[in-house]
Amino acid sequence: MTRKLLRGEIPITSWMGVTLTTHRVWQVIQQGQSTAMISIPLDALQWTKLGRSHLPYLLWLALLVALLGVVALEHDRTVTYWLFGVVLLLLLLYGTSRRLVLSLGAGSGEILVQVSGESASVESALDFIQQVELQRFTSTTTAPERPAAISSSAWVSPDPNQGV
Repeated sequence: MTRKLLRGEIPITSWMGVTLTTHRVWQVIQQGQSTAMISIPLDALQWTKLGRSHLPYLLWLALLVALLGVVALEHDRTVTYWLFGVVLLLLLLYGTSRRLVLSLGAGSGEILVQVSGESASVESALDFIQQVELQRFTSTTTAPERPAAISSSAWVSPDPNQGV
């Protein structure tokens, strides 16, 4: 899916399929034959979250099976070997279930990126978030200030010398 840019829009950076431009953040998601695109304007962006997701109950289950293996050591070594194999499998599953999760959202819309393993470092994700926040705040500060609602046809900024 090719994305056409708005007038004056320039791509700044991209991280794990999420693209930041001067106007918005977007992500193209492909699942099988369907393709979806989520786009959030920078001035509507409300939150950015970065964290890790994992399944800690796999560690507790591995500890329980290891204790059962120690107890079974006195009775049958074959069962103990199988139980320690299960412990290794549970530890492997825990290691592969760890994910780096980046979430960018506005209202009910959310861009969610889950990266498994160590293919993406936390530093690169933090650099991307810093770029998003920098672009978000610079785009809002450079926009001309407009009043929310005025009754007259001309708007005059308040005089800083008068005590407002």
